[in-house]
Amino acid sequence: MRFKLLSVITIAVISQLTYTLAAVAESAQIKKLSARNSLAELLSIDKNNPKATQTAIANSGEIATAKDLIALSQQKKRKSTIRRKPAAKPVTQTTTPSPTPTTGQTPTTGQPQSQQPATPATPNQKQVIVSDIIIKNPKGALEPELESKVRQVLTVKPGQPTTREQLEQNLNAIKALGAFSAVEIVPEDTSKGVRLSFLVTPYGTLSQVQIRTLPANSSSVLKQEDIDKLFQPQYGKKLNAVELQAAIKQLNQLYQEQGYNLAQVVDVEELGADGKLTLVIAEGLIEDVQVRFINKEGSLVDDQKKPIGGTTRPFIITREAESRAGKIFNRNTIQKDLRRIFGLGLFDDVRVSFAPGSDPAKVILQLNVIERKTGNILAGGGISSTNGLF
Repeated sequence: MRFKLLSVITIAVISQLTYTLAAVAESAQIKKLSARNSLAELLSIDKNNPKATQTAIANSGEIATAKDLIALSQQKKRKSTIRRKPAAKPVTQTTTPSPTPTTGQTPTTGQPQSQQPATPATPNQKQVIVSDIIIKNPKGALEPELESKVRQVLTVKPGQPTTREQLEQNLNAIKALGAFSAVEIVPEDTSKGVRLSFLVTPYGTLSQVQIRTLPANSSSVLKQEDIDKLFQPQYGKKLNAVELQAAIKQLNQLYQEQGYNLAQVVDVEELGADGKLTLVIAEGLIEDVQVRFINKEGSLVDDQKKPIGGTTRPFIITREAESRAGKIFNRNTIQKDLRRIFGLGLFDDVRVSFAPGSDPAKVILQLNVIERKTGNILAGGGISSTNGLF
């Protein structure tokens, strides 16, 4: 009886030792993982895009024609004379709460995501046993709050198997927190499995956000106090890319609200040692204003493919416009320009289009006019005993 019991214990110990050695041997398949993205990459800003302003043009929406603007203003006047009935009370509806986002999705706030079970390993993936998990800052002490956020998004657990693919998912989940400039996973073999060290480097403290406009030597239409008002809640705190991205979205929206439809953030420089962060913005500088004659179909050529000409000299049109070379394009300004040009009585309609400038941050403003047909002039005269010749 004792011999049988001893045999069973011996077999169990050998099996456990064999499994542990196999896990240690397979840990060679798990190599060091690291991610060191720049802020621009983390915020999905393509700073190498040479057509940033042209992209903004495509997203700026169509500018209404002069004819449409006149019709819209007349419509508003008619509506203002109509007595409005009191609005009906809104009907209360029961809404279903939105599902909680899963791990791996980009968060919209700085809060950690809900924890989800790790993705099951496929048969071809090598698994190793996690013996321990360590989270630390390689450059100093890690704040308990940041360590807690990291642990909340981790799906790997001590005593459970994991794969390289699952570790990559955890790496991306930590990056999505937006709190770290670098994330690294360093595996280390132990007798019980693999010890995983998550090395996370937090961003420095943000002291101020400033802007630099393109092209060089151009001045911004916004003031520093406008920038500080948006980013003030983040000053004095560790920089968080998720919160920064939300504020940049508000900055772009501020430009839109003030009529600067071509303005957008095109690059984010790395945080300086003094805590200052620079946003690079192309605001949509007008390089030139061109006058083009079109037909009612909006074409520049007629049925014989010949350019459509006009009798109105271009300076008569451009002198009515405040939108000129060297100024930042503004939707509100161009709408006033269209009204003034249309008010000359020389055109059936006036439209706006854009063309790329010589610099990616510049734009050519095109005023497309449909010239009105010239009427006939009849002359007559006579002699009056009172007024003489007339």
